[in-house]
Amino acid sequence: MFTASPEIQRGIYFEAGGQPGHRSAWIDEKINRASGNFFRNTLGILDRALCRPKTQGYMAFQDAASPIAHAAVAGSMGVLEAAREMTRLWRNAQ
Repeated sequence: MFTASPEIQRGIYFEAGGQPGHRSAWIDEKINRASGNFFRNTLGILDRALCRPKTQGYMAFQDAASPIAHAAVAGSMGVLEAAREMTRLWRNAQ
């Protein structure tokens, strides 16, 4: 609770080189000045990010699907093939 508190995240945690997780630190003017506005410029992406589902079987699906996603991004597997395989994995995880 101490480390995650807004005051510590905006203070000693950031000053010691940590990347704060508390939103108040991400919008703090002092921290943004010191970081070249890294946090302010990145916050919108985090606000739009998809959170990991909490459904049964998701973690096993993620473990199996990650190499497929990597192969598609790296170009060693076609995107449609990857999508089909990941869909099959998801259906089997349910």
